[in-house]
Amino acid sequence: DDPMTATAAALPRDCYQFLTTLPHIIKVPQFDIIVTHAGLNPNLPLENQNLWELLHMRRVLPNGRVTDAQNGGDLWATKWKGPETVIFGHDARTGLQQHKYAIGLDSGCCYGGT
Repeated sequence: DDPMTATAAALPRDCYQFLTTLPHIIKVPQFDIIVTHAGLNPNLPLENQNLWELLHMRRVLPNGRVTDAQNGGDLWATKWKGPETVIFGHDARTGLQQHKYAIGLDSGCCYGGT
């Protein structure tokens, strides 16, 4: 069994309801930072970001489309032009990412990493 699915299924309803109220993008203007789960589509303005992409994306393909694939295209963070720095996760296999305007911090803790 998948431990993440089991954990999600065991969440009390009020916890689940609380989580559904949280924003998908958090702006911290005093530090010029944006926080999101997986990333931002570098081809779209912030106000037009797609929910699926915010939660799943990893790479940008040569045709400009984004994908959650581990390979192919470029890491989306290498294409982000700022000016805000984006802090994100969702890509533990790539490890720590430090780009001009994006920092990926996923350590794989949900897989037992640290």
